[in-house]
Amino acid sequence: MISGHEETRNGEVMAARNARCEDVALHLAVIGQNLNKPGV
Repeated sequence: MISGHEETRNGEVMAARNARCEDVALHLAVIGQNLNKPGV
């Protein structure tokens, strides 16, 4: 059985992974916007 502590730690790891994925997606979106700007 998973203890409450283990469950919390796993939740933190998942949250950190999700945050990294969102950061990467945001970064790629910004790059895409910069590439689409005329005259750059």
